[in-house]
Amino acid sequence: EYGKYLKTVATYSLSVNTVSPSVTLPCHTSMLYGVDPSVHGITTNEYTPSENIGKSIFDIASDNSLKAVAFYNWKQIGDIVNDNSVKNETYIGGESHGWEKANQLLSAEFISYIENKTHRSSVLYCYSSTIGVCPLISPLISFSIRKLFIT
Repeated sequence: EYGKYLKTVATYSLSVNTVSPSVTLPCHTSMLYGVDPSVHGITTNEYTPSENIGKSIFDIASDNSLKAVAFYNWKQIGDIVNDNSVKNETYIGGESHGWEKANQLLSAEFISYIENKTHRSSVLYCYSSTIGVCPLISPLISFSIRKLFIT
């Protein structure tokens, strides 16, 4: 099972503390940028650009010639994913497909990406709007992959 495999090669946490406010966009911004909402300034699900935000995990990966990929189905997540640093960005909108269908499509794309052993990612992020629908991850877990597959 891929979930078990990912646990052997990934850095992850199943017991994290959230930030305050515990709202989706501020939480994911803090997770990806490593700073509190008091620093990045995002306190609601409305994105507000900030000069104080610093570098994301995607930016740091790119600066070190590492590959970062992102999968998500909520358009606001796209606001915090830096297009210049992410090598593969997959957005399947729940707003346009309906949330259940978007979650199914996103899960299929995510699994397909992982199953393709030619993909080597250092940072792999997936946001699914419904806990348990994306079978390998939940919305508040992102995996920083050290090596995706051993050849």
